[in-house]
Amino acid sequence: MAAAVKTLGDRMAEEFMSEAQLVGNSSERIGRLLDRVWNAHRGPLFTAALELWVAARTDAALRAAMNDVANAQAVSITEATVGAFPDLASRPGFAEWVMIGLATLRGLAMSNLGESLDPDALWLIARPQLLESFDSLFGESAPDT
Repeated sequence: MAAAVKTLGDRMAEEFMSEAQLVGNSSERIGRLLDRVWNAHRGPLFTAALELWVAARTDAALRAAMNDVANAQAVSITEATVGAFPDLASRPGFAEWVMIGLATLRGLAMSNLGESLDPDALWLIARPQLLESFDSLFGESAPDT
């Protein structure tokens, strides 16, 4: 099952990269990519991966397989973001912004597990905040570092 999640995750990373190559400035591209990643976090792959992580708590073999998947996904995400934003990837704070963005998406996607919160409504609040932080750090008006 972990191998299936890895395969689907690899496919998502490939789609992410193909969309990242679209024209537009970095602020326009990051908006499209955030939406793409959000949609992935709202789909069945995210739910399946989450269920596997819960099961992996008590299954050492599954935990090892899921750790391999997580490591491979970290490499894919790094390669994808560097490929999508080669001019920004080496700037201070870029890797941290990606990490914070992904953590935000994961947290919002899980917000309806035990509560009656609407993750999509929360996304409408968080998305502009992520875009504003991206623009303040890396937008055209941001200071070069």
